[in-house]
Amino acid sequence: MSSSKVLKTIKEKEIEFVDLRFTDPRGKLQHLTMDATAVDENMLNEGVFF
Repeated sequence: MSSSKVLKTIKEKEIEFVDLRFTDPRGKLQHLTMDATAVDENMLNEGVFF
């Protein structure tokens, strides 16, 4: 799904939070919940550092 389509879906469905799920270096599932207003095209295309 393209970044523009994701942003359009967030706006249309009035999504408030986005949950990022990933595995840490040891393979344990982790997640980070962030406000949907923090999501932009650059974040979706370039990734997130945390």
